[in-house]
Amino acid sequence: MLERYPYYYRKGKIKTLQPLLSPTISDVSSWVSKMSQIKYFNDYRVYLFGSLSQGYSNPTDMDILFTGGEYEPSKISWLLDMGLNVGMNEIGVNTDTFYIPDISYLDLPFAKPLGEGYSIYTSYDYVVEAMAGELKVFRDYQKNYTNGLYEFKHTGNAQKAVTRGYVPSKHILLN
Repeated sequence: MLERYPYYYRKGKIKTLQPLLSPTISDVSSWVSKMSQIKYFNDYRVYLFGSLSQGYSNPTDMDILFTGGEYEPSKISWLLDMGLNVGMNEIGVNTDTFYIPDISYLDLPFAKPLGEGYSIYTSYDYVVEAMAGELKVFRDYQKNYTNGLYEFKHTGNAQKAVTRGYVPSKHILLN
């Protein structure tokens, strides 16, 4: 099946047939501009975090975090999918969208244990990438599915954040 596509990338329900580019801050601005027209966007606080907010050169994706607002799984799942679609299909950059009810952990030093941890929610639990019919990436995150959202409990700091020397509290409010 994949051999008929020069490029194929799928994250849950959202797919693109166009190769994805490394995101820039300008892409984030475009994403916010497009998303601000989408229903429910302004019901949540939205942050850029991860490699792009940390100033890491050549980030592979744009990490977007929704927080606050009313916890309505179907509404959040739909909004997360819209964020993926705008990033991947309208702007052409790899995008990750998450919902986290409480983001206070982002202010903790990365070396500090997180205690009981925190829940992260997404609208997808797998990623597939193929080029010229050859499977390049298949990730099955095996997250717990409840009411339209996939949840995983994060109990430690991301090794990537520690290795790259990320600074806590370096997330950017987008709306």
